[in-house]
Amino acid sequence: MGFLELLEVASMPIVQVLLISVLGAFLATDYCSLLSADTRRSVNKLVFVVFTPCIMFANLAQTVTLQDIISWWFMPINVGITFLVGGILGWLVVKLLNPKPQLHGLIIATCASGNISFAKSISKEILTKSNVNE
Repeated sequence: MGFLELLEVASMPIVQVLLISVLGAFLATDYCSLLSADTRRSVNKLVFVVFTPCIMFANLAQTVTLQDIISWWFMPINVGITFLVGGILGWLVVKLLNPKPQLHGLIIATCASGNISFAKSISKEILTKSNVNE
């Protein structure tokens, strides 16, 4: 496969998304006035809550097999441990620094979820090493 063919294949999904986005942005403007502000808000919520997860799970169902899910058993455990350790560290930060009461939950949540990039890098290394050993 030549470079131009590869570039065309790789950029086609991005071009499709951009075309639909531009069309949607044009239809959402007051210049076109196709939909009222309340209707646009409702359609936006519908797309965000219903259609996006449907597309994601439909694509995921086509590519992920049960064997893949079984071989990834450590990933949810890794994320859970990361959130637990981060939450405990956030709780310690709240107890030691004594911030305003309205910031306690925010600090704990930020510490718990902020460490997820570390968990993702560990998972990536484990996946890479397990694929090499096979």
